[in-house]
Amino acid sequence: MKIDLYCFPYAGASTMMYATWRRFLNPCFNLQLIELSGRGSRLDEENEESIEKIGEHIFNILKKRSNPYMLFGHSMGVLIVGEILKNVLQFNYPRPLRVFFSGRNPLHYQCEGPHLFDEDGSVFKENLLSLGGFSEQLKNSSALDLFIPILKLDFKIIENYRYTFDHEKWDFPLTIFSGTQDFTTSHEKILKWANYTSGTCDFIEFPDDHFFINKKIPEITGIINAHTEKGEAVL
Repeated sequence: MKIDLYCFPYAGASTMMYATWRRFLNPCFNLQLIELSGRGSRLDEENEESIEKIGEHIFNILKKRSNPYMLFGHSMGVLIVGEILKNVLQFNYPRPLRVFFSGRNPLHYQCEGPHLFDEDGSVFKENLLSLGGFSEQLKNSSALDLFIPILKLDFKIIENYRYTFDHEKWDFPLTIFSGTQDFTTSHEKILKWANYTSGTCDFIEFPDDHFFINKKIPEITGIINAHTEKGEAVL
């Protein structure tokens, strides 16, 4: 049987950032890239007003499908996955085989990324560039300015989001990816992910910044593939 792998991106990004993963993933995976409004092929649509609304929208799509599934989220995508899981628990939907959280402290911690508001936007842009992951060409081009409004909208809903851990521990395994040079996370807080589940919780660190997600594709997909080989999924 096929496994649906749902992947959700960081702020300002399209789910198509994961498209290259198809080259590396085990053929048992159906890579599910549900585009969010306001980006990619839905760029002309208004952004969702909250993380909660995004999570509810994705869950309404997921619940119509019957394949076993896994969830992957990086940075803002972690919050989206968290909201999907709230709906999974609330409506007693089948649990995921495994959940992968990447590039973010546990859900109950506030965002430690760039501050949203300043008069001319220069501070926001400066803080954004400090995260890493931008080529010199992009840093010095006007193209980056086109993404600033989308990024600001995403950071607004991130800053307004509050997660309350008001349920029993999850009963499915987690894998946590992080970068040792990512200043938006801390090693001490990352380890707190283990408190969210009664299952196993694996920790994978890369010696890189917040955007290791774009640089460690073979390694990350290799770890995802390994969990099918360990018998976590019935194929």
